Amino acid sequence: MPIPLTRQAIQLGLLPRLEIRHTSETQVGQIYMPRVNGLLLLGVLLLVALFRSSSALASAYGIAVTGTMVVTAMMAFIVMWKSWKWSPWAAAALIAPFLLIDLTFLGANMLKVLEGGYMPLALGGLVMLVMLHMRRGGGFFSASKGAQQTCPAGASMFEKKPLPRRHVYITSITKPPSATAYSRPRAP
Repeated sequence: MPIPLTRQAIQLGLLPRLEIRHTSETQVGQIYMPRVNGLLLLGVLLLVALFRSSSALASAYGIAVTGTMVVTAMMAFIVMWKSWKWSPWAAAALIAPFLLIDLTFLGANMLKVLEGGYMPLALGGLVMLVMLHMRRGGGFFSASKGAQQTCPAGASMFEKKPLPRRHVYITSITKPPSATAYSRPRAP
């Protein structure tokens, strides 16, 4: 089971740290995040109060789904090009037909922005602003209020830094066959 997107965004430093409760000892993705669930509850209640019927939500749903399809196609292009080392032309040739169809659907749904389609656009914009703010290192405290920054400006989790030679191995084996093999220092 995949780990939820909110947890991944927290690990990447794109969202503030939130409480994560692990509900299973055997399944990695079985987690409970009380604040995220509370925000989802408030969001659902707000949507029900604003739209009052499922037919009124159709415009918001259409823009959300087609917008997700467009973003997924663009991210697939980036994965093919950067991670799989395809040439940009080969990746574009494969993704272009899908992206053309998805953009056509999104364009048709954009006519419904005033009928409720503004909701997923506003929510996506709000989440993007929080992520940009967190990514710049601001967190929820600015340096002008006296908060100390935990990482230097421009630091990235993708920077390659040497790690200290201390390791912790978490395993179900109570006594590894050769525990001293892991603790011997390496020769320089």
